[in-house]
Amino acid sequence: SRLNQLGDDFYERFKSHDDLDDLNDAVEAYRLVIHLTPDGDPDKPSSFISLAAGLDDMFKKSDSIADLDASVNAYRLAVQLTPEGHHDKPSHMNDLAASLDDRFRRFGEVGDLETAVSIYRHVIQLTPQEDPNYPWRLNNLASSLRNRFGRMGEIKDLEESILTSCTAIKLMPDVSSDKPSLLNNLAASLNTRYQRLGDASDLKQAIEKQCSAVELTPDSDPNKPACLDNFAIALDNRFERLGDVEDLEIAIKTYRDAIRLTPNSHPDLPSRLNNLAVSLSNRFELSGNDKDIEDTITTYREAVTLIPDDHPDKGTYLNNLAASLDDYFERYGKLEDLKEAIDTYHHADKLTPDDHPDKPYRLSNLAISLRNCFEHSGDMKDLESAIGLYRRAIKLMSEDHPNMLYLLNYLVSALRKRFEHFNEAQDLEEMIVVSRRADRLTPEGHIDKPARLKNLAASLRDHYRYYGDSEGEALDEAISKSRLAVELTPNDHLNKSSCLDLLASCLEHRYERLGNIKDIEETIDMYRLAIKLLPDKHPEKCISVNNLAVILRTLFESSKNMKHLDEAMDAHHHAIGLTPEEHPLVAVFLKNFATSLESQFHSSHNPKDLDDALKTFMQAAERASGKLVVKLQAAQRVLHLVETNSAYCHDAQTMNMRAYSCIMDLLPQVAWLGRSVQRRWEELSEIGDLVNSAASVAVAADDLTQAVEWLEEGRSIIWGQFLQLRSPLDKLHEQHPHLAHALEDVSHELNGGSTLTSTLSKSQEQFDRESRKTSRLTHNHAFSLAADYHSLLKRIRSLDGFQDFLQPKCLNELRLAASEGPIVLVNVHQKSSDALLLFANRPIQHVPLPLLSLARVNRLREGFLTCLNGRGARFMTRLPGFGSMGDILLKLWNNLAKPIDGVFVGCDLPHVTWCLTGPLTFLPIHAAGMYNTLDNNQETLMDHVVSSYAPSIKILLQSRAQTAFINQKSNSDVSVLAVAQPHAPGYNPIPKTLEEVKLIRKHFPNGVTLKDDRGSISTVLDEMTKHNWVHFACHGVQNPLDPAKSAFALNDGMLELSQLMPISLKHAELAFLSACQTATGDSNLPEEAIHLAAGMLVAGFKSVVATMWSISDADGPIVADFFYEALRDDIDAGGKLQPAYALHRAVQRLRKKVGVNEFARWVPFIHFGQYHFDQLVSNA
Repeated sequence: SRLNQLGDDFYERFKSHDDLDDLNDAVEAYRLVIHLTPDGDPDKPSSFISLAAGLDDMFKKSDSIADLDASVNAYRLAVQLTPEGHHDKPSHMNDLAASLDDRFRRFGEVGDLETAVSIYRHVIQLTPQEDPNYPWRLNNLASSLRNRFGRMGEIKDLEESILTSCTAIKLMPDVSSDKPSLLNNLAASLNTRYQRLGDASDLKQAIEKQCSAVELTPDSDPNKPACLDNFAIALDNRFERLGDVEDLEIAIKTYRDAIRLTPNSHPDLPSRLNNLAVSLSNRFELSGNDKDIEDTITTYREAVTLIPDDHPDKGTYLNNLAASLDDYFERYGKLEDLKEAIDTYHHADKLTPDDHPDKPYRLSNLAISLRNCFEHSGDMKDLESAIGLYRRAIKLMSEDHPNMLYLLNYLVSALRKRFEHFNEAQDLEEMIVVSRRADRLTPEGHIDKPARLKNLAASLRDHYRYYGDSEGEALDEAISKSRLAVELTPNDHLNKSSCLDLLASCLEHRYERLGNIKDIEETIDMYRLAIKLLPDKHPEKCISVNNLAVILRTLFESSKNMKHLDEAMDAHHHAIGLTPEEHPLVAVFLKNFATSLESQFHSSHNPKDLDDALKTFMQAAERASGKLVVKLQAAQRVLHLVETNSAYCHDAQTMNMRAYSCIMDLLPQVAWLGRSVQRRWEELSEIGDLVNSAASVAVAADDLTQAVEWLEEGRSIIWGQFLQLRSPLDKLHEQHPHLAHALEDVSHELNGGSTLTSTLSKSQEQFDRESRKTSRLTHNHAFSLAADYHSLLKRIRSLDGFQDFLQPKCLNELRLAASEGPIVLVNVHQKSSDALLLFANRPIQHVPLPLLSLARVNRLREGFLTCLNGRGARFMTRLPGFGSMGDILLKLWNNLAKPIDGVFVGCDLPHVTWCLTGPLTFLPIHAAGMYNTLDNNQETLMDHVVSSYAPSIKILLQSRAQTAFINQKSNSDVSVLAVAQPHAPGYNPIPKTLEEVKLIRKHFPNGVTLKDDRGSISTVLDEMTKHNWVHFACHGVQNPLDPAKSAFALNDGMLELSQLMPISLKHAELAFLSACQTATGDSNLPEEAIHLAAGMLVAGFKSVVATMWSISDADGPIVADFFYEALRDDIDAGGKLQPAYALHRAVQRLRKKVGVNEFARWVPFIHFGQYHFDQLVSNA
């Protein structure tokens, strides 16, 4: 007993003087007592309790888990050694539960919390209600249940916690000094339930109980800081709900009082610092006071520093610190703050398990920072990551959670960013749906109700902008919602100006729609008020000033009052002066300023105004960051101004070249990989003839290299994307294998998924809810994949030696495709038409084509289509007369072919590859000539050259590169897949297809023949991967509404172009498409070569025979017989296989057989791709 008393004395002295040596001596004394006390001794459990208490204090000093574990173990042994029924059993169990509770709060192990709850329940069962400890033990259970709710999110735990606390308070005498602690605990649970369910009555009760607890607790009481802290939390919540600034001010003061009363070594100090920082952040958002945000960050950093890395609350404090860094970035625009915020959020996320109730918030906060990063870097991967994180957060949160509306709001903002970049209707549709959902979940009177209304109004306004006047109801609702948002937002609230801005924007659109002068006057008033409410340092002030400038210019255009334009110019200067160089809207502001300078020029006719406008438009177009559409419009405006005001432009050619250079750099973004192929084609069709114009300007500037590179870069863009996704990565694999594998994985997914036809151009009524949901998921996944792909490319191109990785080909690379024959690029434009001849080892040769105007080519194409009008699928009728076709071929000879043909005089039937542009892509250049001369002195291109066509040079280069993959086999092993469909359902019979296959087998007996029901889509696709040569004898259909649905008619349906696009046939060589319209493109996209022949080239075939229109059923077998006979001759002679020459000879023999004037029968057969390849064939 003396030794035990010695321990007690040391312990008491430690409590008085805080000398750690006393505590160590006490613990050692208790250990020795236990060692000397036999197990049956009734005092031994008490010795373990004393030891456990000392170890617990040691842990609080050392933060050593060994001390805490030893303390828990000592309490556990005390319980085990105390017999059942002993009066100390409940007390010892209560101590054990409390120690487990402490360990849970320190390390977050759920098992400790579950055990504590279970022990507390047992303790209450063992404690009589009249026991003075009973209320306190109920309070302990209530506290643990609230902790379990905080970790697991089960609302039943919180309900039981409140009920248990209420019982404890009823049983506790009012005069008890413990009463305030019980009130504090109940208030904390009520406040927690309010945060979870949003019931204002819970918040009211929490504040009342907390206020009583604070008043009843003296400052000297160690529980006073906890009471103050909880009281401040409740006031903070009331401020967030009702917006009363007085609540926020009292909360901040109360937090400071709680911190002042908390010892520096107290484990709850980091929590109280964190809570204070939250309130300071709220005050900053309200007032914009710089000191508040600086104090917020300092306080968060102090909390993070004080809390151990393995503490379960570490993630919370890191998350909050990151949020404040994000706010600081938005205030001052320093990217290092944003990057630190993202890193800190990632750290917090890693510390937060997926089942943690706070996981959605942390995901959301990380998403906010990534979205901000996107706005400054333009890297789509950041925005796609943000959208994905918002979706994950929403999925993890229940619909009735009061914070769900914030997540929905953030998702809408991110979708709006993506919509502004890519103008996808699916994003707009989702924005409105999610905005309405968020508005519906926000109760009336909620402080954030105006923000929800504003978001919905902005989505409705964007809907009107997208669909135009037909959506006037959407605009009216947008005005109504934004006006209500303005009315509900206090004048001293930071969001007031943005609400005014939005209302002004909506009114501006209504003015443009209806022309009511009152709308424009109110718009100006709204913008002026928005500007007045914002300090100059506010990041959104420049936006409001810019908007005011634009509307003043609009007013000038209507009134012609120079005062309005002068005010607009002043506002433009002010907006640009307020805008940091790295601001994402600089391009927008510059373009708007340039438009006003243009208006000033039209009024003043001063060349300086025009010069300033051009320079400013170019500055907008050449910005590294900014919206694609803005930069594209700025560059196009330069072209328009130069063309319409050439007398005032002193260096028009240079300005044009700069503008076109911008446009060509932007084209890949127009056809962004994240969109469906159909949508990419739609976007490219809006570009019109910009590529042809660019090439024409380059030729006029005598920059033939640039002209060739631009023509190549701007043609077959989407086919080029497919080729790029399949490009071999040998060098990358050697030096950076991890990046190579990552790029291959993403490319593979994009190659298989990007061909999905788009639903965007179709009426929404055509799709049920399930199909819309599937489409949206596909849309989001495609965007995410494309963002990953471009991010990987950017990273690879930053590596030494990979700066040009998968970049557009330069001239020296393009020349390789002309190593076995010249390539002729023919550019047709309204100003001039030119042929550019590309040779392997000679300079580019320019052949002007003065007689080949764009208007004339369009007339030739119209006449050509008239000749072919009324034709069926493969079956044909005789043309009304051959004269018109003959005239067309004659004009093509005189105006195009003959000037070029002169270059090849003296050559022995050379091979020429044609790369055509515009309407020329629909005309049979290979058949140009004089046929109907009276003296039979015919002169034709076919007599002088062998012609092939190519959608682009890059496709030819890809074919050459694939040769390396082909394995050598004996010539007798050539295997031809023959697909014959004489009776495709829904089409006219074409019985000659069976004869066609027999003639193929005469020359090449090896191979698989698929006819009738054997020729299913899946079987044909499968066999195509096993054969080097494939022959289709069937109907072919060109789909003008959706070119990706152009198809071969097979037994069980249509084998569409969209199904061929993702296929990569590394060993493919030759495809003969003896079907109708297999080389017929889309008139809206002549540069894209959207036809089956091009699809086969991209799929991997190096050489393709196709038809420009419907062919005679009798002619297919004839041409096939002659063609394969010529190839057999090539093989037997042991030389190169020359499909282009084989087709040339076959068509000549058909022409001789049916008569030269039967143009419709022999002209349609054409060759694409490589004109020859070595005898490197394989039979899988």
